[in-house]
Amino acid sequence: MAKGRTWRQRKRKVKADPSLFDSKYVHLLKWMRATDNFKPPSLSPRVFPNTGRGLMTVKPLQPGDVLISVPAGLIITTTVVLDSDVSSLIKRCNPPITAQAALSVFLLAERAKSSDSVWSSYISMLPLEFDTITNWETEAVDALPPYTSRLAQKSLKTFYDAYAAISQCCCALDYPYLTSVLTCKKNFRWAWNVVNTRCVYFEVPTSPYIEESGKNCALIPYLDLLNHSPDAKVITEFNKVTNCFEILTLDSYRKYDQVFIKYGPHNNSELLVEYGFIIPDNPHNFYEFSFDTIRDFSTCLDIACFRQKEEILEKYNLKKQLHYLGDAGISWNLQSVLHILNMSWQELNCWESCLSKKEWPPEVLEFTINLVKFIMDKHSSELQLLEPRTQKLKYGEQVRRLWQEEVNILNEMMKELNSEKALNL
Repeated sequence: MAKGRTWRQRKRKVKADPSLFDSKYVHLLKWMRATDNFKPPSLSPRVFPNTGRGLMTVKPLQPGDVLISVPAGLIITTTVVLDSDVSSLIKRCNPPITAQAALSVFLLAERAKSSDSVWSSYISMLPLEFDTITNWETEAVDALPPYTSRLAQKSLKTFYDAYAAISQCCCALDYPYLTSVLTCKKNFRWAWNVVNTRCVYFEVPTSPYIEESGKNCALIPYLDLLNHSPDAKVITEFNKVTNCFEILTLDSYRKYDQVFIKYGPHNNSELLVEYGFIIPDNPHNFYEFSFDTIRDFSTCLDIACFRQKEEILEKYNLKKQLHYLGDAGISWNLQSVLHILNMSWQELNCWESCLSKKEWPPEVLEFTINLVKFIMDKHSSELQLLEPRTQKLKYGEQVRRLWQEEVNILNEMMKELNSEKALNL
């Protein structure tokens, strides 16, 4: 029986973007099948309008369905690395390097082999460029909001420390064919970003040659075609029966829907620093109050017994995790700080019992409203100064978006506080 126009239209819907069905992608699937009997899932690569490259399901999916199942023989772990050509280099590093650094070294060594590497089909599919913080211009990093800036500086330090450790090992051990590859900062940055944006949690045995912290990470081919959504619900596990790393969805998908996984409950600052992207209306976004800012504001008001109050906050570790997170509201630590700073000397002697009261005293509410106004004024001034400074920067738009997101969160908080104030009148 002849197949009509409706059938042809449906077939066209299933077809992925041609650029993804090039020889590299086909070669990857063939290699995965031949290497460890990989069975391609009912997912098809496609370019989507808002997320770019991703995976589309070619059949309806129900909660509990397996999205992807990758055999153990296709997984790059530190165990694989320590059995490879770079094993002697890594074993001589003292102190031991991180799993991320070890995987980065392995990737560069295998890429240097070109088509002679058993992993060449996977490596050829990896992106050549990233928008993570290690690739940003210094001016853009310096212009980030304080919370994001701290994350960025921590991430950059981790990268540069790893690069320095590897460079030192290579020079000391005289690896002729690898030294120039591994000690090139551009090369190492590429490998580092591949691991940083694509590694998954995967338990491996402890090794004296790999730093214990963060040792359980691995690279899994094909898995990195799945995009992140903060709403996705999945289970990731290693199935000992099938000897495969599996991702099970807890969501329902219609035929032709894009399928998502969740990297974790990351806010946009974390996503930008570690993965190089921001998502609109991220439910995990929050505003972090700096205690230094709270101190500056309190100084303007000449808060009584401030030194004694700060000693209490310091002693009980209450100066950290000062967050406001939308529906979740104000963190307990932030509530504690706001209440303690507004206590009388008598209340301060029994501050713990005073904190157990659920209601917000009017003076605490007023203090918080004025604090938020104080911060919003500073943010508005900062945004005005940023506009001309960031216009010509490659990542200037991302910088401005993060500042604007903080303003939006503070606006939400102000509405909530004013509603609370109105109820108390």
